[in-house]
Amino acid sequence: FLRLVTVALVIFSAPLFAVDVFEGFENGQSGGFGENEQFFVHNDGYYVFRGDGTNTTSFVAWNGGSNPGGWAPEPNNSNYFKDFNVSVDAVWLGGANDSGYGLLVCIQKDRFGYPDNIRFAIDGAGESWYTISRPNSEGVEILIDWTRTPLITPNTSNHLSIAKRGNEFIFYINYTEVERLVIDGYLGGGIAMEASNFLDAAFDNFRIESLDSSPPQANIPPTAAFSISTTQGEAPLTVTLDASSSTDPDGTIVGYNWIATDGQERYTDQKRVNMTFSNVGTYTIGLVVTDDKGAKSTVVKKTVTVTAKPVPKVPPVANLSISPTNGEAPLTVSLNGSGSSDSDGTIVKYAWTASNGQQAFGEN
Repeated sequence: FLRLVTVALVIFSAPLFAVDVFEGFENGQSGGFGENEQFFVHNDGYYVFRGDGTNTTSFVAWNGGSNPGGWAPEPNNSNYFKDFNVSVDAVWLGGANDSGYGLLVCIQKDRFGYPDNIRFAIDGAGESWYTISRPNSEGVEILIDWTRTPLITPNTSNHLSIAKRGNEFIFYINYTEVERLVIDGYLGGGIAMEASNFLDAAFDNFRIESLDSSPPQANIPPTAAFSISTTQGEAPLTVTLDASSSTDPDGTIVGYNWIATDGQERYTDQKRVNMTFSNVGTYTIGLVVTDDKGAKSTVVKKTVTVTAKPVPKVPPVANLSISPTNGEAPLTVSLNGSGSSDSDGTIVKYAWTASNGQQAFGEN
């Protein structure tokens, strides 16, 4: 991956917000970000970045509120955040797929007047990677090198968020925690969206929740629960799993992870899924749910029993011999049914009838 030099792109706007922030970019409004040639609001209601192809990154800091202080605010400015939750939906639009885009937090000026910050970025449209870094005297200090994760969905919007309290930073991708770091030297500062100039990206639903005056609230994990449309049946058996009864007392459930003992696994944001069991046996299905703060429930399990379809019975085949087949009256004949057969069982009864009304039982 490329090591990029950061270039600050400062955009000032009228003060619009106070402590907590939400920018949805509806109706062409850029809110506390403003616009220029690289950063602007698209008509469809999201904030676009167009890279200029240089080996740098650019960022735009939120500069709203009643007393904004630019990209490197002081503690008395309305865009200075000490402890916070910040999140944004980010999507790669084109360009290099091995360059990053994401969030900058705790932006301040270093002793030379350059930006000092914590950077959390994901890559473009190809492999799914993330990294965490900060500037230093030699260029960039890598806190977490590029790390592959299945949490990133290429070529679509991904939800990035950072929670900071004191010197602890927690990093999330699509509501799941990926890193928890203790980083000293960052009391607070500005917050920005940033991207490599080798790519184009879009941002939406930018949100900052200030935690400066509120005590930390422990996240309560969600509780998983589900029902099964049927718990037994003949193979192949398709069952519908419904997790509508799962709950989260202080948030929202955003992920449902289903695992069956035959190797099937489903991770989805949908409450209902189907699973098909093709082989005879008893299988355990487990469910773990994840809330919007990344907490996971304990696993809850149920079983399904799959039985074989009954094999249709093949009727026996009768075969008889008569001796003699003709003669003078009174004629006594011997009847023999030993040539009869049953392909999937045993013959247990022989019933003989004659057209003159006689009946007999037995093989001979």
